[in-house]
Amino acid sequence: MKEITVNNWTELNEVLFSDTWNGSIRRFRSTFAYRGLGVKSWPLVNSLSRLGPPYPNMEQNLIKQFKKYAHPHIVDRDTEWHWLSIAQHHGLPTRLMDRTYSPYVALHFATCELDNYHEAGAVWKINFSDVHNLLQNAQTRALDELGARIFSIDVLSKTVSSLDELDKLRASTFDVAIFFEPPAIDDRIVNQFAYFSVLSDPFLYHGRLA
Repeated sequence: MKEITVNNWTELNEVLFSDTWNGSIRRFRSTFAYRGLGVKSWPLVNSLSRLGPPYPNMEQNLIKQFKKYAHPHIVDRDTEWHWLSIAQHHGLPTRLMDRTYSPYVALHFATCELDNYHEAGAVWKINFSDVHNLLQNAQTRALDELGARIFSIDVLSKTVSSLDELDKLRASTFDVAIFFEPPAIDDRIVNQFAYFSVLSDPFLYHGRLA
């Protein structure tokens, strides 16, 4: 992890938009996931991890209960990734983490809380294309066929159908991270250029990536 401290608006923009030029198409096309935090020392922790004990073993039960009591037509496709996306959107603790294509949206979330104005904020920037290059052939081939460097929710459902399958992808020396676009269920997701990241270990964020 590389930490960069900026001192003015010009430096900030240079850092946020660096390495976004795609020479093959001669366009700026970012493959970075951004996330803003109001205090730079805060770890990247998903909402499931923040629950603490005894919830590490209750992930599947939380999803089961959400499906049971949700409106029967709340999802347009009955896949686990659709359910997780909707559950995350409605506040259920999940292992998903919100990301955005826009560094300016990330900056909003890094600066929107007045109580933290005395603290240095942070914007996390991760190249999801590089992360996906570490996946197994079946997953990278699916991205190549899609002509993209990030999963759509339908392609993800076909290649990694469930959380259990994601957990099985975990290699002997490293965990698996996947970035995917949720269904555009409301204007907030569209306007915030939002998507999700998910890890094969739902608690890896806690203290080990931050």
